[in-house]
Amino acid sequence: MAQSLFWGSLAAVAWQAWKRLDGRPGLRTPIVYLAVTIGLFQIGLGLFLGIGSGFGKSPYGHDPATLLANGLYVATLLVAVEIARSVVVTVIAARSPTAALAVAATFFAALAVPLARYTDFPAGRAAVRFIGGTMLPDVAAGLLAAFLVFLSGPVAAIAYRGTLLAFEWLSPFLPDLSWSAAAFVGVVAPVIGFWLVQRAVEEDAAGAGDAGEADDPPGRIRWWQVLAVLGVVLLFFVSGLLGVRPVS
Repeated sequence: MAQSLFWGSLAAVAWQAWKRLDGRPGLRTPIVYLAVTIGLFQIGLGLFLGIGSGFGKSPYGHDPATLLANGLYVATLLVAVEIARSVVVTVIAARSPTAALAVAATFFAALAVPLARYTDFPAGRAAVRFIGGTMLPDVAAGLLAAFLVFLSGPVAAIAYRGTLLAFEWLSPFLPDLSWSAAAFVGVVAPVIGFWLVQRAVEEDAAGAGDAGEADDPPGRIRWWQVLAVLGVVLLFFVSGLLGVRPVS
């Protein structure tokens, strides 16, 4: 309960800061629906791979009291993080939209890592597993969330990440994926989602006959596609699908 109060208070403070910012993006309902769809696609991809690897029992309790407590904690944490992400993106995007997405993605991914990880960073294969299995998917999801925030404010990012978290915390059974398979899902789904959102924005701008909007930042952030390809190649490498494996 104390954690929920903390995150709820932080969300309220972040919301007040968000309301006072100039240049806030307005809510775009189609983007919110697309964000939920991407979240469902990511869940479906994990379930599909789970057919081959099997399913395991959720580590979270599912009695009513536990569900209520966990739900309150996850909801306040999610809202606080995504509103704070919105503030970061909006402030930096006034100077550089590309920098705004990069900073918001890496900064919040780094905050999610326990401090002990930085003081006792793994080496060898453990380091590869941590970077490829944890950091890379977190950055990928964070970049998509930042893009959604840039286009439609915190609601779209909450819709995407909330869909994933709801499944993770509410489902009694979860896919029992290897770390490399989970990392693959965690990178590929946001990559596809980023591309879908970008295409939707460009098509909407073209349909409206607004050439200026079609050339807006969403159409210029091509470097992410390069990073996406490199990320997928890295995942294939660390999972041994390219015939090689890193050694410790």
